[in-house]
Amino acid sequence: MYQNLPKLFTPQGVEKIKTTLSEIPPKNAELSSGMDKNYRSVQERSFCEGYDWIIDPILEVVIEANKKWGFDITGLSENLGYLTYKNKNDQYKRHIDIHCGDIGTTTPNRKITFIVQLSDSKDYEGCDLMLDGGTIDEAISRDKGSITLFPSFLAHYVTPLLSGERHSIVGWVAGASWR
Repeated sequence: MYQNLPKLFTPQGVEKIKTTLSEIPPKNAELSSGMDKNYRSVQERSFCEGYDWIIDPILEVVIEANKKWGFDITGLSENLGYLTYKNKNDQYKRHIDIHCGDIGTTTPNRKITFIVQLSDSKDYEGCDLMLDGGTIDEAISRDKGSITLFPSFLAHYVTPLLSGERHSIVGWVAGASWR
């Protein structure tokens, strides 16, 4: 149900992204319902306009991936997040990326979630992105520069960080309300 494209960004491109986005002041990421560090613990730097050199290649992949799903999409639903998991036990427990209160309203609904891996897998332990497979959950690629895409209604989570740092970009493409 998910799609993965290795090497969307070269190692040099990844380092340029990390250097550039690190200039944005970080904040503790929140849930749509507020702050709960036991449920989600990660630093976030929000970005959108002025970063077309990062966003455009991502959106090209999203459009191609959506040919498989055929979702009614219109574009990014909100700013992207540059995430840094750096403290032991940083994590994000099982969740979906749809705001259920938006369904059936005129507010654009998240349709496709994408995550760009910006860390080399040897630079951290734990902190795996897991997709809920029903009976068996599946760990997603940790290849530096890769992008993973999946429908936003798919449950997923990030396991606790054991050591090192994990950097990624997360974002959502939205469209008219789910029908």
